[in-house]
Amino acid sequence: MKFKNVQCRTILLLALSAAALPAVQAQTPASPINRAPVDRSQKPEGEAVPKISFPDYTETVLSNGLKVFIVQSDRQPRTTLRLVVGSGSLYDGLKPGLASLVASQLTRGTGQRTAKSFAEESDFIGAEVSAGAVEDGLFLSASGLSEYLPTVLGLMTDALFNPVFPAEELAKEKRKAASRLDAEKQKQSSLAGRLSKRLLFGAHPYGALADEQSLAAIDTLDLKTFHRTYFVPNNATLAVVTDLAVSELLPQLEAAFRNWKAGAASLGTTLNLAAFPKVKGVNVHLINRPGSQQATILFGYRTVTRNHPDMLPFGLAASTLGSADAGRLAYNLREAHGWAYGAVATGLFYKLSGVFYATADVRTDAAADAIREMLFEMNRLKREPIGQRELQIQRDYLTGTYLLSLEDAGRTAARVQDMEMYALPKNYFKTYAATISAVDAKQSQALAKKYFNTSDVVIVVVGEATAIEESLKSIGKLTVYDVDLNVIR
Repeated sequence: MKFKNVQCRTILLLALSAAALPAVQAQTPASPINRAPVDRSQKPEGEAVPKISFPDYTETVLSNGLKVFIVQSDRQPRTTLRLVVGSGSLYDGLKPGLASLVASQLTRGTGQRTAKSFAEESDFIGAEVSAGAVEDGLFLSASGLSEYLPTVLGLMTDALFNPVFPAEELAKEKRKAASRLDAEKQKQSSLAGRLSKRLLFGAHPYGALADEQSLAAIDTLDLKTFHRTYFVPNNATLAVVTDLAVSELLPQLEAAFRNWKAGAASLGTTLNLAAFPKVKGVNVHLINRPGSQQATILFGYRTVTRNHPDMLPFGLAASTLGSADAGRLAYNLREAHGWAYGAVATGLFYKLSGVFYATADVRTDAAADAIREMLFEMNRLKREPIGQRELQIQRDYLTGTYLLSLEDAGRTAARVQDMEMYALPKNYFKTYAATISAVDAKQSQALAKKYFNTSDVVIVVVGEATAIEESLKSIGKLTVYDVDLNVIR
């Protein structure tokens, strides 16, 4: 009976609501919306790019010689710190993977904290502390609410000054690294990248590949020696993005870093670096991966250093060729031929060299033809100026993605330090959008002619050799490898 009463009451309420609805609607005057007809055959015009530029920053030096860059930002009540040591994998010596292992162990145990307690203390205040290594440097980053800055600085400097590199933590990391190497043998893009790196940079440290043997040879003493040699304030910079006033921040930084003593003045001048190999002609390198359902193509050649004045304006031609959504490679291989889901082209630029890559995953039976089309598109950009509409699309794409990236405090800190590390002009990022917007069709074509290399290149293909080997012989000199990158024939 109770259920029936509830049911009846619900029906009554619904009926009353329905009866009242017309009266409510009647009290609201009709307001027709007039819409102009939409021409769906025309792409809508985008809005003008907002007038935003790279933020101003303060540059100072602490009493121990550590150079500091401070970017003030009131977007969030957070402080982001990024310390860069100017010695990355370029300084691995005869043990590739050393710098990366050093970075991985900075937060895995100090004189005061175990790996567990370090993680727990960071989590408790919502802070993030991380480290990593690239070719030209090793970084240690920390970020947290500005009210917890003393604690964040304490965690960061403990990792920086006092890592003990526990043997058990190093063993764990080496096992993980070995597992990643095994996994990379199953990933075609990783195989292509490793072989390409070796072929383009040779015996130079930029071409060194960590493997099971080199990782096994690294011990705790190697990590301690690397840390003692290169972790000194005169081989480092610190960038800070914060909502705190400089007058409030600097005393805290001085107190945190003042006991960090400078190292040898000749730091880094004794590196014995092998020359880069000379690449002549079109060289095709096929990694045989039995059972592959598609072919991965990685087309590459060495190019200019990070601080070359042409690098930034050349980005417009590179984007026209290979931006993920609007590049010519993607249109050709995906839309026109249906061979791939997409294709991209990009550059990686270091202190001593750079490399330009174009890559795509394509149908196995189309690998040779796809390579020809990639070469065709590069040569077309050298022969013909870019059309005005396409030029504007790429300008808007590059400046738009750049402006969006200014929201990332970590990226901002890294860019400030990049200007120091790579000897870039002080207004490099301040004028980034204006420089890109000023590149016209004539300049872009001239840079394409200068920097799109289609004659002396390395082309790595990963796939089923029995299906594509013969067709690749028509592209250039062919060498075949197994997944361990040993030459088969």
